[in-house]
Amino acid sequence: MEIVSQTSILPGFANPVADAQYGFRTAMDALARPAMPQSFAPRLRAPLVAEMASVALSLLDFEVSFWLSPSLERDPAVGTYLRFHTGSRQTTTPGAASFAFVDLTAGDPLDLAAFAQGTAEYPDRSTTVIVGCSDFTASPGLMAEGPGIKGISPFGFSPMPQGFQSDWARNRDGFPLGVDLLLVAPGSLMGLPRSTRILSRG
Repeated sequence: MEIVSQTSILPGFANPVADAQYGFRTAMDALARPAMPQSFAPRLRAPLVAEMASVALSLLDFEVSFWLSPSLERDPAVGTYLRFHTGSRQTTTPGAASFAFVDLTAGDPLDLAAFAQGTAEYPDRSTTVIVGCSDFTASPGLMAEGPGIKGISPFGFSPMPQGFQSDWARNRDGFPLGVDLLLVAPGSLMGLPRSTRILSRG
């Protein structure tokens, strides 16, 4: 049985209602406007980056489970912080998680197929993956299109895993099944729902 002193856990939101509403609203706006970075600057001290921690505290609760990628799982303070402040259950199986947290800046892999894809009856029972990035600089020739995007939009994030475009195409081909991404970078958040297509333009 894990026994952790509350004094050893960093505090959560200073203003729980307003701060959670800010995180939730920004995440929903980002998914409604895919591939368009939203300004997002939460004030939060946590054992993971503030943007990722704010999304976690805004979306997790006792009814859902979460999974941590290797770099985040290595620090016990991360799981303890999220369990304590949200009441959510931590799982060691990515396919069993309602939410997953992956830090690309630490070299974590992003295996979209490993997460829950939802079912024909309940496509919403898929994993939402919160992905830590360094920036959202558009990649040369990459564009995004789909619901919520007017025409086509320049797209990119760094570091982008090798093969991400083909992996995302497979994720998109399973629609309405598939995972959604919330990508965070310093001061911003970008949504990538499963309905979005990523195209290469010469």
